[in-house]
Amino acid sequence: MIVPTFFYGRYGEVRMRTERLVAKALTGKTFSEALPDRRVIDTSTMTAGYFTLKTHNDISVVEPHFHFTLLAAAVVKAEGSLECPLAERLFAELLEREWGALPFADPGDAWIASSLITDNAARRRAYLAAVHRHYRALDREGSRYISQNGRLGTFWQANGALRQALREEGMGAEALEKGLTADMFRNFYRESALEG
Repeated sequence: MIVPTFFYGRYGEVRMRTERLVAKALTGKTFSEALPDRRVIDTSTMTAGYFTLKTHNDISVVEPHFHFTLLAAAVVKAEGSLECPLAERLFAELLEREWGALPFADPGDAWIASSLITDNAARRRAYLAAVHRHYRALDREGSRYISQNGRLGTFWQANGALRQALREEGMGAEALEKGLTADMFRNFYRESALEG
């Protein structure tokens, strides 16, 4: 994948960059316009660094990694919640990119999960459609993803928000417990009412 260098670094560095990006986005700039640095990394040629789908301080402080899930905290810090126009705008823009599902992969951030207060079915379906569009790029990275429990695995194994979204869309717990794969995801997506 071709990923902005913005996401790569130590936890504190990426968190500060993310907060500055959100401050610029609040002025009406798109994600791309708010990026402080236009450089990108081809992850197929750069083998250093894991893709953290939830930041774990025990590994993040010492070595640089790709920190994708810091966007939610920065938006909440600036706007008070993810139920705001800025969050909707960033969500829609990022899902167009092949790496765009990664900032929304932590189920604890509640980007796509429904709650007693919010039904995020539209966000959830847009997220699943983006994963379906870009599944090859996400799968190609192999076991470089760090999950919410700190384990290394594939995108399908490490992405708790994806499993939560699939459960909410009707995928059975048995299937999810077997271990989600790209083929399982694609089959479910095609066979369900999600593919329009």
